[in-house]
Formats: sequence, C-alpha cells, structure tokens
Amino acid sequence: MRSLFTAWEEVALRFVSAPSLLALFDFDGTLALIVERPEGASLPASTKELLTQLLSCPSLQIGVISGRALADVKDRVGLDGIFYAGNHGLEIEGPGLCFVHPEAEAARPFLVEAKRRLTEIATDFPGAILEDKGLTLSFHVRPLPEDLRAKAKARAEEVLAPFLASGHLWRTEGKLVLEIRPPVAWDKGSAVRLLMERSKIKGAYPLVFYVGDDETDEVAFAAVGEEGLAIFVGLRHDTGKARYVLDGPEEVERFLEQLLTLRGPHAKGRIGW
Repeated sequence: MRSLFTAWEEVALRFVSAPSLLALFDFDGTLALIVERPEGASLPASTKELLTQLLSCPSLQIGVISGRALADVKDRVGLDGIFYAGNHGLEIEGPGLCFVHPEAEAARPFLVEAKRRLTEIATDFPGAILEDKGLTLSFHVRPLPEDLRAKAKARAEEVLAPFLASGHLWRTEGKLVLEIRPPVAWDKGSAVRLLMERSKIKGAYPLVFYVGDDETDEVAFAAVGEEGLAIFVGLRHDTGKARYVLDGPEEVERFLEQLLTLRGPHAKGRIGW
C-alpha cells in the first residue's frame, strides 16, 4: 500500500483522462473525524465547501456510503445532488434513485428483540452506546474504559448468539463497534456496484474511487476492482484490499483540494503539486 500522494502523478493522470468520475466516501473516520460518541461527529465546513465545489465539476458524481442510518448521514453531510447510502447500503437515495433492500424489513421483529436485550447490557456498562438505525443496530464500546471494552463486547456476543445461530440476524464488526443487521447478502460493496451501474454514461462505467477507513469498507474496496481506485484512510500494514493510503481526514481534505485542481470548473489539468 502506497501513500496516495507518493503515487500522485500516476493517479492524477487517471483522474485527468477519465471521461467521468464517481467519487465515493465513507463518513466517519474519512470525511469526519472519529469521535467518542457517534452523535458528536460532524463534517468540517472546509470539507463541505470542497465537496460543494466538486459538485460543479463536469461528469463527476459524489456519493457517501455509511453505516449510519440514511437520514442521519444525509443530515450530517447536508448536500443536495449526491448519492447517500445508509445502513451499509441497505437504503440508498440520490439523483433519480430511491432504494430500500426488499428483504431487510423482514428482520425488524428480531432487531426489536435484540435491541431490548442489548439495552440491558448497555445499562450494565454505563457509557456503552446502542444505536437503533431502523434497519440495523450498532453497539459501541469505544466510550468505555479499555479494560471494560472486551467484557461488554463478550456480553453482547452472548445475547446475540441465538439470533446468529438461527440465521435471523447477522453480525459484522467495525472499529470498537458491533453491527447487527438483517441476514441479507448486501453490503457497502453492493452499494458501490449499484451506484456504478447508475452512473454509466452511454454504457461506459465511470472511473470510480472509494475512500474509507474501516473493516466494513473492505468490500467496497473490492467492488471498485482493478479498474478503480481503493484508498484506505489511517495507519496499517498492507493486509487489506486498498492500494493507496491517506493518513486521516485531514489528508482526505488535501486530496479533495488536488482533485478540484484537476477536475474543477477552472481546472488546468495540472498533475504536479
């Protein structure tokens, strides 16, 4: 995995030469800083301004794909004219698109019961957060002291075990969070593929890139394939599917600035810094 900026000349050539671009981003840890409590996350005004300017670029579409509920991520980003995917792609909205996975609703009674049981655990571990996102649940242990995180997670795994064994619910894991979701073979990668199909121009796919920081973004990295660009945000070894890396949301913002110089309304196609 290489720094995106170290490889900038080869990457920038692709951005300049592509007839169209589909720019996809995770929210937490990518566009916005990771915070202790999910309700405290916000999109920096400077990042929002750059995304707004990119919206005016010819043949460039933007999407945000998040584990948050659709309404939540839409509210936090606050831009019209882009694609939003919530609950890891189970619900998607954007220009000419309104999608809810048809099989997800069937799991709602099991999510209600799982929520009841997980609420008891959250009460036993003050600081743990249980998010009800409609079609999914998230159990956050990040706010807990480090010595309690594993214990709270183990208790949550214990109460979820019957739902998982019966196949009524699935569980995935992110950064200090358990995600509980319907047993539907649909994820962020599925959302990427759907948006790629919707963004074709005269039958041709755009150059798609996906920027994300979490384990749940690996399927999205895989979905962009060799023809696209998978960009990981954070510090780690070369164990994932991303080819390039940015250190954090600050470098994501720097990347947006450079993309604007290449594809913006007044772009001159400058490759170097």
